[in-house]
Amino acid sequence: MSCHFLLLRMKGLDSFVRLLFLGLVFHHEEQLRGRLLQAISFTTDIWTAITTLSYMVITAHFIDMDWQLHRRIISFSPIPDHKGETIANQFIRSLDDWGIEKVFSITLDNASNNDKAISILKDRLLQKNNDALMMNGEFMHIRCCAHILNLIANEGLDDISKSIISVRHAVKYVRSSTSRLESFKRWVEVEKITRGSVVLDCVTRWNSTYLMLRSTLKYQTAFERMADMDKPYDAWFKELDSNGKVRKGPPTAVDWDKTRHMVKFLKSFYDSTLAFSSSIKITSNGCYNEICKIQSSVENMAYSQDVDLKDMASAMTTKFAKYWEGTEKINKILIVAGILDPRRKMVF
Repeated sequence: MSCHFLLLRMKGLDSFVRLLFLGLVFHHEEQLRGRLLQAISFTTDIWTAITTLSYMVITAHFIDMDWQLHRRIISFSPIPDHKGETIANQFIRSLDDWGIEKVFSITLDNASNNDKAISILKDRLLQKNNDALMMNGEFMHIRCCAHILNLIANEGLDDISKSIISVRHAVKYVRSSTSRLESFKRWVEVEKITRGSVVLDCVTRWNSTYLMLRSTLKYQTAFERMADMDKPYDAWFKELDSNGKVRKGPPTAVDWDKTRHMVKFLKSFYDSTLAFSSSIKITSNGCYNEICKIQSSVENMAYSQDVDLKDMASAMTTKFAKYWEGTEKINKILIVAGILDPRRKMVF
């Protein structure tokens, strides 16, 4: 069988691919337009690239006539600044491009510029169509639960305990060179620990700190062996860091015990973050339940005998109260969605 192929030069191939891509985009765009007939829920965020250019993404969330959940990015474009008016203008422009007139909800991070954007959006949408928003947009603005949870957790970790810093330094040492990592692996084998990996956290992301602590607990005995037998490891902690201070560590038995309690406490936060952030299933019906779980977890930790954990819970309680204390500060749509979930049995 003989086949004939059209040989294209690179310039011609580039043009061909562009045309093919645009054709696919227009095809799917027309299909999507046919589905966007009712009020749509949106999420939006702004991302800054390493080039310092900022981009705004708008994602539409809706259920079709067959009760299938859909999630579609309808806009990803540069944005000159993070001002509320700029965000609102870009959002309106995207809605106009798609011919969307009704908005059910918009989920954004908790920043003052987003509050300003929502205020402008409400006015502009209602000016164009009195039926554009449910109840005149009273419940349109949904504050991102995952972002609030991140603020609460970071508040507790701001005055991070010596124990966590000691563990972080131990992990940093192991991951700082190939020879140190190989030395660590030998101690792992001596202790007959199943191979895995330890991860270094990003200090601005509490969930990465949780994952670091969780992964490190498995190797406690290997780190303890290093502290007793590995002279370079011990010497590293006696050196001065870049700030001229002696490094905290290596982790002691007390540090490991505190880490274990910390991991147990932060697990509920991590699980709630995953529940809030799912993109393949509806999450609104579970938000209020997760908020209650978080409140219970923080309240229980407030009675801890460990001073560090108690202080951490106190800081988190203050931040929790700012966003979620009582039903007045929580979007009523989330509460109603939780009540209507037949799996939740509530007493009135």
